[in-house]
Amino acid sequence: MATRVFITFPYSGAKGKVRERLTQLIEETLNPQGDLHTSNRKPVLVVNRDTIARGRYEEFEIYLDDERKKDLLDELDVIKVWAVDTCQMWLNGYGKIIDDKLNDPKDDTTSVLQIPGDLEDVPDFPSFLNSLSDLRRGIENDWDFAIGDFDVESQGSKHLIDVYGTYPLFFNWFPDIARTIRQVDRIQRPRSEFIGATIEFLSKMLLLKRKFAYEQTMVFLIHALSDRKRRWRIGRVDLGTIKDFEAGRGFRAANDQIERTERMLKLLWREMNGGDKFNIRDFERLDRRSTAIREAAIVSLENFLT
Repeated sequence: MATRVFITFPYSGAKGKVRERLTQLIEETLNPQGDLHTSNRKPVLVVNRDTIARGRYEEFEIYLDDERKKDLLDELDVIKVWAVDTCQMWLNGYGKIIDDKLNDPKDDTTSVLQIPGDLEDVPDFPSFLNSLSDLRRGIENDWDFAIGDFDVESQGSKHLIDVYGTYPLFFNWFPDIARTIRQVDRIQRPRSEFIGATIEFLSKMLLLKRKFAYEQTMVFLIHALSDRKRRWRIGRVDLGTIKDFEAGRGFRAANDQIERTERMLKLLWREMNGGDKFNIRDFERLDRRSTAIREAAIVSLENFLT
């Protein structure tokens, strides 16, 4: 059993603490005595072309050069992609790892550990790394899919989005699955970007199910927990308290995330409840409640974030 790490390079990756944490994360991933990356293939770094066009990746290269660490990038499998959002960067990363596995019989990868690179501050970084190792061990030995769960600042946008948007909408459209996730699996962040998954799970979910360029973690959870033919094993690891880079996530960005979460849930509900023959009356009833939830969330976010 072997896990291949892949990291998404954030737009904020050339700045301050985010840059420093990203460098530490890469160093730990590449550390031969470390406990994150166990595959015989290089770890993957996914970079959005938009980030490159704005000079952010070049700034990171200059920083590494100044720190005499530029050779770190040579030890990574850097892929530069066209993506509309972070989740589409995930799909590119997952797709590359799956394709590599299919095309190389010597590739020993059996699972993937996805780590977002936009960490601004982690109060206890060594414990955080230990928890990531627990996530890696879990997908190698026990689970098909696992969430790296975490606490955030109570007034931060990520927390507010989940409290006023994500979970209320989730309970509206998929109440049984939402109840399982929240009350049985005790997952606080169903939109987490810290993900562990087996190659088998990813292949089934991405090749046989509808994919989204946003909110893909929730899509994974919905598909996994609604699959009656295969009982996928879902895991959770507590990563502690994390502060991500929120400089660009004010009211507008938070509202955008809630709107696209709602759109994904509505589309997935129609598809999983009859497709072209879904019950229109049931949909209209849920849609009215969904609109009320989203409008209430907008008011709450406006009060907190403007």
